[in-house]
Amino acid sequence: MKMFFKANNLLILKIILTIYTLYSLKYFYRLKHIESEFYMNMTFIFIIAAVYLLINYAVNLLKNGIDRRLLIISLIVGLYFAFAAVLGAYYEGAVKGERYAEVLDFTLNDFTNSMIYIPAIWFLFSSCIFFIYIQIPKMYNNYINQNSSYTEMPKMFNSIYKIWLFIFICWLPYFILLYPGYLYWDAGSQISQLFTGRFNTHHPILTTLYMYFIYIYYKISNNGILSIALFIIIFQMIPLSFIYAYMINKLNKIYNVNKMTVVFLILFAALYPVNPVISIIVEKGILFIFFLILFIVKIIELVENIELKGQKKYFIQLIIIGIILCLSRNNVIYGFIIVMPIMLLFAKRYRKYIFVSFAGIFIGYILLNTAIIKITGANKGEFRESMSMPIQQLARVYKYHKDTLNADEIKFIEKIVKNKNDLNNYLPKRADNVKNYTNSHFFKTKEFITGYM
Repeated sequence: MKMFFKANNLLILKIILTIYTLYSLKYFYRLKHIESEFYMNMTFIFIIAAVYLLINYAVNLLKNGIDRRLLIISLIVGLYFAFAAVLGAYYEGAVKGERYAEVLDFTLNDFTNSMIYIPAIWFLFSSCIFFIYIQIPKMYNNYINQNSSYTEMPKMFNSIYKIWLFIFICWLPYFILLYPGYLYWDAGSQISQLFTGRFNTHHPILTTLYMYFIYIYYKISNNGILSIALFIIIFQMIPLSFIYAYMINKLNKIYNVNKMTVVFLILFAALYPVNPVISIIVEKGILFIFFLILFIVKIIELVENIELKGQKKYFIQLIIIGIILCLSRNNVIYGFIIVMPIMLLFAKRYRKYIFVSFAGIFIGYILLNTAIIKITGANKGEFRESMSMPIQQLARVYKYHKDTLNADEIKFIEKIVKNKNDLNNYLPKRADNVKNYTNSHFFKTKEFITGYM
């Protein structure tokens, strides 16, 4: 074994494992019906580098020796995720290929084929778990041994960039195994606007323009899969993981919180599955999440540090962030309108600054939004787009509780759609199923207002 782990042999082993893992990912992508795009991924240096770095870390760790219990736990958890990933990819591929029966017909031959490649996915997951369960505690223990005070933040987490890197590394397996990510249905509509040049205000135009990289890179590479993948890495995963790191770092500086609280926040941002999954979905809300967190942190800074009230630079930053926040989601401006009088009423010490800040945000939003609409030539979205909530309420009552309605109420609800059968398309999680078939002009009538109330 010692000879096997000599420098040259070790390098060869790492290269072989990297090639085997990448080839196994090819099989993994075949299950997801995107095998034809995989060879483009082979030139994608980022994927190769990420896989090699994880394998390099794991091999070096195994060479130097690790605690047996931690090794067993990591391998068991890694194996679980490997099987879950392959079976999930098989299911997804069957759905995409409209061969639903294959999900229930996972034959022994299919299972045997998967077993050839599962070890690579297993090793990939285990490498990430090694890093989380072994390397992080090791660095933390070194810190404790060198410092008698346990109240301050561990040095390993002192730098915002270290926190960001840790979160980003923990998110990488999701991107690799769910490559190239997912395209939310609203994002598909927005990308279509970029390609046709026909913009509308159905979705915030700023978030549509934010996706311009996909259009530009597709024109250069003629590869839609790679365009989406690069957009997710550069414009979603990196900014989102960084804003989480920024928030944790700032909160620690503002409140000087207990070290365990900081560690918990970092682990929550890095390991809670919802966070990385959101980062690999192309969706208009990503920009909103980024600036919402930034805006909240700035408000907390102002409340906790009264001296900031006299700094014009700070308020300019707050106003700019607030303007972008409003531009990132159509209904944010209404939230500001509701919150402003409440804050003016209760935050007496900050009334002048609240008024100035909110006034600057309102004026800036109106001017910039008008300019963007004029420059892009965007058409105004239909009024029904702002009526999702009442449409969902009425459609739900009609579909599930029609027997409790009288004839006039049934007739009223049926007027909101072009065909009454469209009301049966109601789904709790998606308003578009009914909304897309409604009479937009009817929502502006007195009959609708009185009938709905």
